[in-house]
Amino acid sequence: TVNDVRIGNFGGTGELKVINGAKLTARSIIGGTKYGSGPLGLGNILVDGVGSTIVGLNQVNNGSISIINGGTADALHSFTYIGVDSGTSATATVSGPGSTWSNIDALFVGGVYHTDTTGHGVLNVLGGGSVAANSITIGEHSSTTGEVQVSGSNSTLVTSGIGKVGTRGHGSLSVSD
Repeated sequence: TVNDVRIGNFGGTGELKVINGAKLTARSIIGGTKYGSGPLGLGNILVDGVGSTIVGLNQVNNGSISIINGGTADALHSFTYIGVDSGTSATATVSGPGSTWSNIDALFVGGVYHTDTTGHGVLNVLGGGSVAANSITIGEHSSTTGEVQVSGSNSTLVTSGIGKVGTRGHGSLSVSD
C-alpha cells in the first residue's frame, strides 16, 4: 500500500502493469499527468487477469487504462477522470467477463466540471466488462470530446444517479450487442 502513484509525469512516459493476481493499493493512482504549465506525461496502466486488482485508480489524463481478462479496479468512491486536461487524449478499456471498474463516485469522460479544457476521453466497456459509477458525464466543456462505447453480451455501464451526454462539450454514447 502506498499513498499516491503517478505514471508518466512531467513529460515522462510510464507504464504500470498489475498482472498474475497481483494487487496494488493506493489513495490515488493517476496516469499521464502534468502540474501547472509543466509538460504533459504519458501513462499506460494494465490490470490483466483474474485476481489482479488496483485499488485507488481514479484518473488517466493522457494515456490508457486496460482492465482485461477478469482484472478489477476500485476507485475508492472518488471522482474519476478520463482525458481531462487541455491537449490530452486518454482511453480506458474494461473488457472480458469479470473485468470491472467499480466504486466510482462521479465519472468524467472528456473534460471536467470545474475548468474549460480540450481533453479527449474514451471509455470502452466490452465483452462482458462492467463499469459502475454514481454519475457519469461524457463531454463536459465546449472544447472537450467524450466517447463511451458499451458493446457485447453482458457488458454493463451502471449509474445510480445522473447520466449526461454532451454537457457543453461533444459527447457520444453507443450501446450495442
